[in-house]
Amino acid sequence: MSGITALFLPQPKQMSAFSTQLTGHVQLSASSPQLDLRIEPNHSLGDQGFVLLLALALIVPLIAGGAFASLGAWMVLPFAGFEALVLVAVAIANRQRSRYFERIFSEGGLLRVEVTDQRGKRNFVWNRAWVNVEERASGLEHHVYVRAHGRILEVGCHRDADGRRALANQLRQHLNCCV
Repeated sequence: MSGITALFLPQPKQMSAFSTQLTGHVQLSASSPQLDLRIEPNHSLGDQGFVLLLALALIVPLIAGGAFASLGAWMVLPFAGFEALVLVAVAIANRQRSRYFERIFSEGGLLRVEVTDQRGKRNFVWNRAWVNVEERASGLEHHVYVRAHGRILEVGCHRDADGRRALANQLRQHLNCCV
């Protein structure tokens, strides 16, 4: 049984503040084609780092506001408090976004895509034989779509343009392997 096996992990030189993590396992062979990819945003900040970030977001503006209030500029305190609340809200929103992911996997003759985002958890199922992978590029943007039976879904939203191209090629390779 000959096959191709690949494990996808982020490359250190490609990681940045805006990069994503693609982990998964792909095994392509004539007898049992398998695909299981999980695409998620980069969330390298752990729980302790998150608590420290929230503490700094609260303490720094309040200390600065307190210093100005002690000098007689007490009207700065409401603005310092508002700034602290906005920073905390942004940090919490970013933390919520780190829970989003896409999972693309094959199961028998089906291609399944599981998307978890601000709209909740959604599942899409297509017959593998009917699925087309489409790419659309405009300027610096690059989008990958899975289309079948009049339904279309963008995948790889958490990846950069190069990562989306790689994802499209991997999906095409998997879909064309054994149909």
